[in-house]
Amino acid sequence: MRGKQLGERIRRTKQVKVSPREAAIIHALRMQQRLTSYSYYTKVRFIFVELVPGTHTYTLAKGTKVRGFGYGRGTSMEVAGFTAFDGVGSPSETNLTDANKTISGQNVVIHGIAAQLMDAALIKRSIADTVPVLRLLDFHSAAGLVAGMSISIAMNGAENNIQMGILPMIPGAGGLAGGASDISGNQTGLAGTPNRLDFGANGWQVSSNFHRVPEGVVWRHTGAVDSQLNLVCEVQRDIVVIAGGSIENGPLANIVANNAFDSVATGVARFVWPTELVVDVMFHLKGEVISDRTTLT
Repeated sequence: MRGKQLGERIRRTKQVKVSPREAAIIHALRMQQRLTSYSYYTKVRFIFVELVPGTHTYTLAKGTKVRGFGYGRGTSMEVAGFTAFDGVGSPSETNLTDANKTISGQNVVIHGIAAQLMDAALIKRSIADTVPVLRLLDFHSAAGLVAGMSISIAMNGAENNIQMGILPMIPGAGGLAGGASDISGNQTGLAGTPNRLDFGANGWQVSSNFHRVPEGVVWRHTGAVDSQLNLVCEVQRDIVVIAGGSIENGPLANIVANNAFDSVATGVARFVWPTELVVDVMFHLKGEVISDRTTLT
């Protein structure tokens, strides 16, 4: 006589009903929301190009627009000023998963905004760059952005715009302070002078130093009014940076340093000028994130 088949004795039991009190508890848990203060952040890039090779004059054209929060992780960052070869967004550029939209239906109550100048940029200029090129923050190009760029918050597909002014009006709320030894950099200083670079900063590097919006701006969940948000940085005037600091002291000027050795006083520069200048700015929102609690049932 054969034994019982596996599972032959299994019987389905009736679903256990919850009491009214238990149902009320479950409903209350499902209706709860969580409130956190972590930042939404996005990085944008400005590339000053040498339009005529060999002139060492770098230009960022009037009308150039880059859009923060215009890309998500795993998608192209070209809308934010990056090259096509820079790859896709990662957590070092943004925490968004979808362009222009909050994460998982969250609502973001924006109390303010901060803009940090990044001390360096990693850029791939062409397919020939197998690894990114490190470009340190340049004083003149950053100063040019201060003089010629405006910043605005664009909502609902740019139907609504909030003018935020210029870069110095939006402090960094963080960043590096001080400087570091320029060990691997260009060793063109005079004997005995320290090779040191200061870190760039947009205001005092403390978390409370940001542009406040007392009235509050709410970036709402997908499908609601005010659910699409961009930070639009627009160049209002041509920004031209001349290597050497000015037209009078440019690299093509016939100037020989008084302290140059006879062997190098030939008009041939020891320093090789870069092919482009790059400025990265990290924007982050200061406020509160409101979302539904995670449910497991």
